[in-house]
Amino acid sequence: MRRLAVGALVALMVAVVSSQAHAQPSDADRATALAMLQAGIDAAQDGDWESARVAFSRAYTLVASTRVLMNLAGAQRHCGQLLEARASYQRWLLDATDRDASYRPTVEQALAEIEIDLPQVVVTVRGSREGDSLELDGTSIAIGEATLADPGPHVLTLVRGTTTLAQESIDLVLGDHQEVSLAPPSLAPADVVATEPTRVAPLMSTRESEEITQSPWFWAGVGGGAVVVIAVIIGVAVAASSSSSARPADMGTLGPFRL
Repeated sequence: MRRLAVGALVALMVAVVSSQAHAQPSDADRATALAMLQAGIDAAQDGDWESARVAFSRAYTLVASTRVLMNLAGAQRHCGQLLEARASYQRWLLDATDRDASYRPTVEQALAEIEIDLPQVVVTVRGSREGDSLELDGTSIAIGEATLADPGPHVLTLVRGTTTLAQESIDLVLGDHQEVSLAPPSLAPADVVATEPTRVAPLMSTRESEEITQSPWFWAGVGGGAVVVIAVIIGVAVAASSSSSARPADMGTLGPFRL
């Protein structure tokens, strides 16, 4: 009975997901998505890639069209959001239909370029203890393993419990492979051993001396810099290049679009 119940539940979940995946957007959603798509294209032509990214994202939320997704991925790439752009291009390859066949080589090329451009950072820690954690911009990462990150400034933090042991700022550029070494201070707060107050031999009286303790702890990071990124936006197909990449620009026609 339990096996039948589980099977029925799985079948129901599949049916729900399937119905949601095939849910058709309303005419109002399509009209709004087209307007947002055009607004994104206009912003991209004006060089305002952040506004273009926001517009394409809103359009894709309303209508999950591969045509919109291509533009969104390109805008994300131009804004330096390479990890999100990679995910969008990968999503496009899964969702693409026969009508998108002519764009597949362009998307595959853009995805391959992102794989090359994505910066990597490997962080080693000297003198770490079991339970110490390493964070990149507040997100846990593995010590000693390559971690992909967007180009630009980032903050590495070594944490022990609720205590920050070490912190360093880094700046990643396209295709960068950085190795960073962090080390906790020679004496962490958890390592301090309690001692009895020092007593001074009496001279004229039997008064105890005062206890003197000092525990200064300082650590700081190094400032970051700016980053130049490249991107591809595909209206039908638009490829852009950054100053750190010699790829030539190849502007294509834009619109009209059919979602």
